[in-house]
Amino acid sequence: MVDLTGRRVGVCLASGYFGFFAHAGFVTTIHDLGVRPVAVTGASAGALVGAMWASGMDPPTIRTALLSIGVTDLVDLPMPWDASGRPGGLIRGKRMERKLGRILTAGTFDDCRFDFAATAFDLNERRLHVFDSGPLAPAVRASCALPGMFAPAPIGDHVYWDGGTVEKVPLGFLASRDDIDVILVNYLSQAYPPGPPTSIAAGLRAALHCLIYPEQQRVVNGLRERGLEVLVLAPDVPASGPGKLSRGPEIIDAATAETRRILTSGDFGCEQLR
Repeated sequence: MVDLTGRRVGVCLASGYFGFFAHAGFVTTIHDLGVRPVAVTGASAGALVGAMWASGMDPPTIRTALLSIGVTDLVDLPMPWDASGRPGGLIRGKRMERKLGRILTAGTFDDCRFDFAATAFDLNERRLHVFDSGPLAPAVRASCALPGMFAPAPIGDHVYWDGGTVEKVPLGFLASRDDIDVILVNYLSQAYPPGPPTSIAAGLRAALHCLIYPEQQRVVNGLRERGLEVLVLAPDVPASGPGKLSRGPEIIDAATAETRRILTSGDFGCEQLR
C-alpha cells in the first residue's frame, strides 16, 4: 500500500467525458483510506466531484447525488432568438446550474472544508482561468461547459468553456503551494479507436490531443524534477456518457476497486499521459 500517513496530500481530478462516476469511486477509496486532502483541484467532471467533496459531502452522499442526475436535469434547449453573438451549444446549462445549487452543501469557495479550485477556459481573454473564490455552482457549471454540447457559461462580463478544453490535468493551483508533499492525480485516459476519425468532433479531439497531452506530460515531469511526488492513477473503468447514466453504480464500484488495487500494488501504469 502506498503510505500516505501523515503526508500533506493534494488531489487533482482530471477532466473526462462524463467521468464523474469514476471520480466518485476514486474519492470513495481515498476517503476510506483516511486521506484528508490539503487542497483539491478539478476540471470538468473533476470539478463537479471535487466541489461536492470540498463542500462537505461524504462519498455515500456524493454517490447518491450523482445517481440522482438524469437527462432532464441537464437538458434545457437554447432559445432560438438568442442574438448574443456568442458561440452556442445544444444545452444552455441553466438547469444544470440550478441542480448544482441544490446538490452542493457549500454556496461559495470560502465555505468549503478544504481549499478547492476549478478551471475553465475564459473565451474573452483566451486563456485558462482558475476559480477559487466566489459562488461555487456557477464556477462548476463553467468548468463543465463542454464546447458544442453546452453553451458557454456567463459569469460577470466573461463567458467560459470547459476547463478540459485546454488543460486536462489542472495542476497549477496545487503546484503553486508549499504545503503539499504529494499530489494524487486521478487521470481518466481517453481511448481512441484505430484509423482516422469518423466525425468532425472526433477529428478536433484528435488535434487537441496532439497539443494538450505533451504539455501536460511536461508539467508533470517538471514537478517531479522539482522534487514534488506526483502519483498518477489511471483506473480502468467502463466508459460513461450521456446515454450511459444508468451504469453509474457499476462505474463507481469499478473505480473504487481499481483505485484500491492501484494504491495497494503500486501499479500506477500511467507514466505517459495519453
